[in-house]
Amino acid sequence: MLKGLIRLSIALFSALCVAAVVGYMQFQSYLDRPLSVSAPTLLEIRPGSSMTQVSNQLADNVSLRYPRLFSAWARMKQYDTALKSGEYMIIPGMSPRGALTHLMSGQTVQYP
Repeated sequence: MLKGLIRLSIALFSALCVAAVVGYMQFQSYLDRPLSVSAPTLLEIRPGSSMTQVSNQLADNVSLRYPRLFSAWARMKQYDTALKSGEYMIIPGMSPRGALTHLMSGQTVQYP
């Protein structure tokens, strides 16, 4: 009986580990997959905007999928504190991770 319980525990733990690795890999793929934007899109980040507000803007304007998950990840990594306000151009081929890096860079649209 005890051997069976130990085997079951090991099998469940192994399955949990495999699921965690697969989930992590899927999430990393999500962060690096290009956003569904066909033309350059202007995105305005207002002073004091929260990561949730920025994620929702990305979802509304450039089809970011899973904005809540993206927002939670950015807050966990403390990227939310590095956001800089301004107008940013989100270009085709930019990934969610790339867009966030861009929004933290401060490289805003410059007008002549």
